[in-house]
Amino acid sequence: MYNWAMIRQLLFSLLLFLFALHLVAAQDPPQEGKSNRPGDGVTAPILIRKTEPVYPEGGSGDRTVRLYAQINPQGQPVNMKVLDSVGEAFDKNAPEAVAKWVFKPGTKDGRPVTVESYILVNFKKQ
Repeated sequence: MYNWAMIRQLLFSLLLFLFALHLVAAQDPPQEGKSNRPGDGVTAPILIRKTEPVYPEGGSGDRTVRLYAQINPQGQPVNMKVLDSVGEAFDKNAPEAVAKWVFKPGTKDGRPVTVESYILVNFKKQ
């Protein structure tokens, strides 16, 4: 005869295993190039170390360049673009300075992820 208690226990264990497998498969693995916006469970990166930009020769007055960047899971700014141009030399020096910055990466569900960021780079005439 069949041992119904054992069969029921095996079926329950199989269902539990399949449910756990579904949960693992449903998680989004980190994808290279995919970026997130801060909010809705995504934390913003935090600046840890900053290098001041080189003020261009022949420039006049204080200037601010606004950049778009993605801060990757290693805390490095990547895929930078100048959004508000204030002159060719400033636009060149701003991303060069930001490339040296170090961030504590943003997180989602406790894991480091790539996060979109808008960065203001201030140039002060000395």
